[in-house]
Amino acid sequence: MKKIIYLILIIFLVALASAELEKQYQIEIINEQGVLKAGKIEVVPSLKEIYFDLSGEYKIELVSYTQEILEENYFDISLIEEIRTYGFDGEESYSVKELNKTSKVISLPYHKNAKEINIYDKNIELKLTIPVAKFSKEILEVSEQQIQKEKQTKEEQELKQVEEDVKKNSLWKWVVGIIGLLIIIFVIAIILAVMRKSKEQVLLK
Repeated sequence: MKKIIYLILIIFLVALASAELEKQYQIEIINEQGVLKAGKIEVVPSLKEIYFDLSGEYKIELVSYTQEILEENYFDISLIEEIRTYGFDGEESYSVKELNKTSKVISLPYHKNAKEINIYDKNIELKLTIPVAKFSKEILEVSEQQIQKEKQTKEEQELKQVEEDVKKNSLWKWVVGIIGLLIIIFVIAIILAVMRKSKEQVLLK
């Protein structure tokens, strides 16, 4: 009997640990007179399944440091509120109310390498960017990789610049050398011509 109890306890602990590993973002989106803003953002355990909708007016994307789209979903957040009322006779009626401000909480699966959340309208125009790097577990690793990559790129650019400078200097030296050689040949030619002319004059005398 004890073995069965221990087995049930182990299964329960494993299930609990698995549940703790699965997390999700909860992002509060605020629509204030048609302008989207970010409200409260947090990471919580995944207690319920996320509903994915493909017919919403807005598209929400979870993006990594390498610009990979990790998750995407659609949602609506209208400033028009539909009000349902019932008369004395039990008849149901509807009316609408225009709001100045409303909010909605959107859930997305958690990713440890996520950088930001982007929200687009139906015209694929970016309406809001929400940083979520503070929740990521790979910030330091990614940052170090970026720094190393930037450092390597900078070193490669400096090396390329040195090589170009060396080529330019070598070319300039060749040009100066050729010009100097031509000047020397020209001077020697003039000297020889003067000497020949002087010799001819001496012979004529």
